[in-house]
Amino acid sequence: MEPRDLYARAVAKWGQHAVLLKLAEECSELSSATVHWVLGDLKPGPRYDDVLEELADVEIMLEQMRSLGMDWSGVRQRKLDRLARLVGAV
Repeated sequence: MEPRDLYARAVAKWGQHAVLLKLAEECSELSSATVHWVLGDLKPGPRYDDVLEELADVEIMLEQMRSLGMDWSGVRQRKLDRLARLVGAV
């Protein structure tokens, strides 16, 4: 099954509210995993693997947000432009 179809089915099955709450949960888990990885001196191993797992979960949830019609590409570009200014790339 194509990921786009899978995302749409997930939203249809659990509903928009549940998907939004799951996004918040996955972001929280990514935050926690990242902190534990940093506190573990950023070494490869289980903590690094936890970060990869949570990054994948957050990415999947973001794609589900896109399947709901949310489009943050304009906001993203504005933030990239700001980052470019901050690092002296423009």
